[in-house]
Amino acid sequence: MEIPIGSTVGGYRIEQKLGEGGMGAVYRARHRSLPKDVALKVLWPSYLRIPQFRERFEQEADVLCRLEHPNVVSVMDKGEDDDMLWIAMQFVDGVDLHTALFERGPFPPEQAVEIVGAVGRALDHAHERGLLHRDVKPANIMLKRGTGEAMLTDFGIAKDAALASPLTQTGVVLGTFAYSAPEQINGGPMDGRADVYSLGAVLFELLTGRKAFPQEGQYQLLAAVSFEPAPDLRTVRPDLSPALAAVVARALAKDPAQRYPTGAALAEAAWTAVQPRPAPATVPGAGQPSPDDVATQERPRPAPTLPAPPPVQPAVQQPGPAPAPRRRRAPLWIAAALVVVVAAIVLGVVLSAGNDGGGGGGNGGNAAATGTTSQETATGGNASGGSTALAVGTCVTEAKAATACDGPHAAEVYSDGECTMAALVGYLGGTPGEDPLTPQLTLDTADVPGGAVCTVGAPQPSQASSQGVLATSAGAVWRRCTDDRGTDVLCTKPHKTEVVYDGTEAADPTAAVDCEGRASTFLGKPFEQVQDKLTLQPDGSRCLLSARGDNVLTDSLHGLKSSALPIQAATD
Repeated sequence: MEIPIGSTVGGYRIEQKLGEGGMGAVYRARHRSLPKDVALKVLWPSYLRIPQFRERFEQEADVLCRLEHPNVVSVMDKGEDDDMLWIAMQFVDGVDLHTALFERGPFPPEQAVEIVGAVGRALDHAHERGLLHRDVKPANIMLKRGTGEAMLTDFGIAKDAALASPLTQTGVVLGTFAYSAPEQINGGPMDGRADVYSLGAVLFELLTGRKAFPQEGQYQLLAAVSFEPAPDLRTVRPDLSPALAAVVARALAKDPAQRYPTGAALAEAAWTAVQPRPAPATVPGAGQPSPDDVATQERPRPAPTLPAPPPVQPAVQQPGPAPAPRRRRAPLWIAAALVVVVAAIVLGVVLSAGNDGGGGGGNGGNAAATGTTSQETATGGNASGGSTALAVGTCVTEAKAATACDGPHAAEVYSDGECTMAALVGYLGGTPGEDPLTPQLTLDTADVPGGAVCTVGAPQPSQASSQGVLATSAGAVWRRCTDDRGTDVLCTKPHKTEVVYDGTEAADPTAAVDCEGRASTFLGKPFEQVQDKLTLQPDGSRCLLSARGDNVLTDSLHGLKSSALPIQAATD
């Protein structure tokens, strides 16, 4: 979708497109009554009808209203205009840090620490007001043109401890994996030190020009962030001091208790480490100070000094890490058995703002009680571990009693750990984002000795499938299709459109979307071979395949390969 230059939204005249994400775009617009520009953030109409996306978008404006800090982009107004939600924010004339790093590479240590100090103060200001940013990364840090002053942006997935309604997409870890703290990924308790970890990851990249964890594979990256120590700065830049390397290592500690308690404390230690220090007196036989001692010794540094660190924020939640769900079907993305184990451990989490261990897109969840749809998180299904009477893959009756899968049954067990979308998609043999699920599935839990297991029920009888109520990983019954009015319908019934990719459910919601490539992968054949019968419609971060003209689809398009298209003329 494009908003024409020169048109108005909320009374603001659109002047220039600044950027676009999965759910909307940001424009430079002219203030309706003052001679100044604003940054106008717009949510696409297709997401306006999804309550959790609308609520999250509006939350960003409400969160920013609570913050008044020179290093936080301020909000000016919000509203709705012609099926578009918008937020008018302070316009920062400059470049984001991600772009600056791409264009110039590593920063001088003093400038890197100055940027981290400004962002650290902004984060401490938010933490003092009960807010966690949860998506601190170079793309969300602006550098003012001329001065280079850093400004923190995008509080779209900030955690407000006072909010009653959860805002986290089912099973999706909000934030960007390469900068997310281990507890944000694995569902542990979170406080301000999670943002400090992210700030440490930004500092590493500022100093080296590369991410601390540069793994490209999703699960390799998740495993590295969760289990591997951050690399020593000096393995990438040998010219950096041991003291500065020790500061970054402490900021990226796996255990929050070992990190700096605040952004200001991290910045203070980094400032100390980059200052010239006198040569130590030589004492024969004396041991050398540890890197932590060197990093924390007082060194002269330029004024102004950073503010005193505020007290450590209390943890947002207290549940322990999620047990790893067992899988009955091998997921499509398996490259090796080890990857499956890592995926089960790392992705089997619920990160919701109401029961939070982490945070969308750029901004994207939700929690729910027993009996919710697949668009919601079944938070009641956390088993205590150990053997249960209902193992993963067991089929159950409506009374939640085990029954044979080759006869009538109501649901099947997909996890004996956390009831997350990641666990469900993995159980089905799909990939988050590449296998969108119909909201007509019913997520539930079943009590077992010592806890509960997670169950999923299909919206139609199983046809006595030997593989359970959801049939095979081809999964026509659980994929997402809509009629010509955009209403969700079963893919096994006549329908107009099938969602072949949904970036808001993907592991990286900010990744660029190649809809033609996604469609070809989904079909199992090049899209160009069927484009005379199907249309491909990019819709924000989603890719949609639709039948041309008055035709309708009669089954899922997934994995057709050489098979004929399930298409027929519509009937009245």
